[in-house]
Amino acid sequence: MNGDSYAKINLKKFISTFEKRNFDGLVAMNKSIKNETRYGSIKLGEKNRILKFSEKTKIKTNYINAGIYLFKKKIFSRFNQSKKYSLEYDLFKQMIKNYEIYGWPFATKLIDIGTPSSFVKASKYFKNEFD
Repeated sequence: MNGDSYAKINLKKFISTFEKRNFDGLVAMNKSIKNETRYGSIKLGEKNRILKFSEKTKIKTNYINAGIYLFKKKIFSRFNQSKKYSLEYDLFKQMIKNYEIYGWPFATKLIDIGTPSSFVKASKYFKNEFD
């Protein structure tokens, strides 16, 4: 789970989908929003299988990466454990190529808190939501 965003999703349903379908990986994704170049874009194939993931670039897609993931352990065994990787920039391309990684769409709010201005907006949202 990324630390610079908040998605109000049903985690039990997300985990249940992963377990029931026996996917190698599951990525929560939200409908594209205005400034999607700040997010990873996801291109889907049949049955929401992820065909392409582009980090912080615009590709023709209807979904963005919400930063919530479930992966089977076996996926990580093929990568050198002593090397540092970026999930979005280094690993996703190999994962999508070699494993069955699927997208899990949701329609609830996705809040970015990765910039000072978006952090201020998120703080106001959380204050209203949880007070």
